[in-house]
Amino acid sequence: RSRMHRGQAYPSVEKKRWWQSDYFKIAAASVILVTGYMFYRSFSFQQALISGIPDSEISHLEKTSNATSEAKEIMLSDGSHVTLDPGAALFYAREFDREKRIVYLKGNGFFDVAVDPDKPFLVYTDDIVTKVLGTSFTIRKNEGSGAIEVAVMTGKVMVEKTVGSNDGTGTSAKSGVTLTPNRKV
Repeated sequence: RSRMHRGQAYPSVEKKRWWQSDYFKIAAASVILVTGYMFYRSFSFQQALISGIPDSEISHLEKTSNATSEAKEIMLSDGSHVTLDPGAALFYAREFDREKRIVYLKGNGFFDVAVDPDKPFLVYTDDIVTKVLGTSFTIRKNEGSGAIEVAVMTGKVMVEKTVGSNDGTGTSAKSGVTLTPNRKV
């Protein structure tokens, strides 16, 4: 008390508000960074793995891709052989369904499908589906024009434009093109 009256000043302590604290500033900056990153990820990776096919349909499937400069052969569980060109990828179930065999192709590939008349083999690529029972054929995509070509070596296939989801029921257009050996569409 004696010093207070003599004119000696003590430093005053200012009380900060909660939003002025350093902890609040760090927490706010962290929230902004995390939110910004999530926003960036949601918009930057929306391109589908295979155009025309939702990623949710192929995310649970096995994926084999060819990152080499030579063709890569894959044998599927039904005995079918697929040869992927460099840069191509194939999505398929480890074990096929009892009613149908469905695979998804990105890029170019040659298929030698095991014969099974009770289980059609369906190849989805972009906005077309190729249906076969047992045959060999090539699917190629022209990267410049985006056109897809299906060429049959042996057997018979039907090529249709897809409409809607690819669940195997009501997924293709009413009309398609049936190909025989040495024909392409």
